[in-house]
Amino acid sequence: MLKANLLPYQTENNELLDFIDKMMRAKKSIDDILKITNEVILKQHYGLTQKEVDLAHSIWGKLSKCRLNRNK
Repeated sequence: MLKANLLPYQTENNELLDFIDKMMRAKKSIDDILKITNEVILKQHYGLTQKEVDLAHSIWGKLSKCRLNRNK
């Protein structure tokens, strides 16, 4: 059985997860959290370009809107 990880595995994500947890408890916006996770995970750890990160973020935004509007 596969174990699901909250973030793509990187040893540095332990510190990042703690930071994200603090941001969520402080009721920071998802956009603020995504700015950090996109930078650290997608750009620094996986080497995506800013254009690729922007595309991924745009796709996330569209999917998120679809999910939120599905039950209306």
